[in-house]
Amino acid sequence: MFSHYLPRTVRATHPRLVPLCPLSPLARTFISTHPTLASPTLALVARLRKETQCSISKAREALSATSGTSYADALAWLQSDTLTSGAKKAAKLGSRVAAEGVVHALCLENGARGVVVEVNAETDFVARSKDFVELVKRVGATTIMVGDQGVRGQGNEVVVDVPVEFLTSAPQLPSATAAEVGEFKTVQEDVVETIGKLGENIKIRRAVAQHIVGFNPQVVSESDIYPTTEAASDGESASDHLDRVVLLRQPFVFGGGSVQQVLDQAVVDIFPELQRNVKLEVRQFVRWECGEGIEKKGDNFVEEVMKQAGL
Repeated sequence: MFSHYLPRTVRATHPRLVPLCPLSPLARTFISTHPTLASPTLALVARLRKETQCSISKAREALSATSGTSYADALAWLQSDTLTSGAKKAAKLGSRVAAEGVVHALCLENGARGVVVEVNAETDFVARSKDFVELVKRVGATTIMVGDQGVRGQGNEVVVDVPVEFLTSAPQLPSATAAEVGEFKTVQEDVVETIGKLGENIKIRRAVAQHIVGFNPQVVSESDIYPTTEAASDGESASDHLDRVVLLRQPFVFGGGSVQQVLDQAVVDIFPELQRNVKLEVRQFVRWECGEGIEKKGDNFVEEVMKQAGL
């Protein structure tokens, strides 16, 4: 009954084709007047998405809010919008428990300085995301370059705390793997911007110099054992207890024997002619475990998923 709306050639070629209803005048007007994106605009949308990981709608919004033809203007608008939305999300999510995350260690190539930072997120999923990992690397790079300015006056301790308040107000430095240096921002602004992207509470919990990972020693050497040192467990021999609590007796994480044996071998390798007069020693250490001491909320995962789905 609708065959008269189809071109004669179509009816002849496709006799079984079911014709469509004709478009209403309103629909024809909309199609004829609705502007289509020009190829330069499509290219800008694609570039904005690739370089900022924003959504298509956000990229189009940035172009609409600016000239529509300038990538630099659209990028500046996106950065400002991300910071603004991030600040709102940070204020809204600030009370949420962030007990997952990453403990990141970084050392200069010459070994002259090393730092450890812990940055927390709400979920392990976000903690493994590219944006979060890159944020942690930038925080580590900033700490290793400016951290010593915030710890002056703490005496002759080898391991010192870097005040988080000082760190968050410092200018953010790019990580060693960054392709290019971005615009100037503080560490806190970088954290807020990442909150805006990921939608979770993110906190820099602590930062120090030097680190010890892998095991859980209590003291550096046997001579450092004191009355408050953790006692031997039931059925644990004296030798096993020393292996557990004394750093120098523990296996080195990357192989080569105990920590003491690795230090002794390093003397032979580095100072072959002076090894009798050279001694390497560990003066102090600190060990962190991500999320330790933070009381985690015992949520029911299934209930949380159902809640998010509105069921």
